[in-house]
Amino acid sequence: MLEAFDELEANAKSWDAVDISQLRHVVVIAVNSRSAPTTDWDRRPTPPGLVAELLQSSSVPIDHYSYESVELLKDIAQRWADRRKLEVAERRIAGMSQSEAESAVPLITFDAIDISFDAIADPDERNYFMNLPTSLRLPDEAVDRLRALGGRLLRESKRYQILMRQNEALNATTTPVTPGSQPLP
Repeated sequence: MLEAFDELEANAKSWDAVDISQLRHVVVIAVNSRSAPTTDWDRRPTPPGLVAELLQSSSVPIDHYSYESVELLKDIAQRWADRRKLEVAERRIAGMSQSEAESAVPLITFDAIDISFDAIADPDERNYFMNLPTSLRLPDEAVDRLRALGGRLLRESKRYQILMRQNEALNATTTPVTPGSQPLP
């Protein structure tokens, strides 16, 4: 996704191919799958072995990648906002009024919603998920619980709730869509 945004920025033709003028708001949901298995290393007389250390340290890149992705998205959002300001200024110099220039250049806003096990309120439930292995094969029960949890954490996210209220307000103020018409972006 970040690469697609980079391509849009780097290649003016891609803006036209995607018809970016129809885009108004981009929402990115970043799911951090970092686990933090409980260890008893502090209660053993010998240090953990190499394999145990490697397995424990594997969550660091995942956590770092999720954080960096959100930060990169913020950078892209700022560059797109700056690009819009520049385009509006160029149109003003060419003789357009402020309102004409602003309406001619689409305003695209971004939101990032970060979902992670850290948001689980119940300590026992958080402990269960933090101790799941990062693996391509999990028991069916664990997969079912992960799916249910993902939806719940998203719905409980304050930013998601705000977006849903904004969307409901927007839908309440727009005219109903009739067959054959296009919904508003």
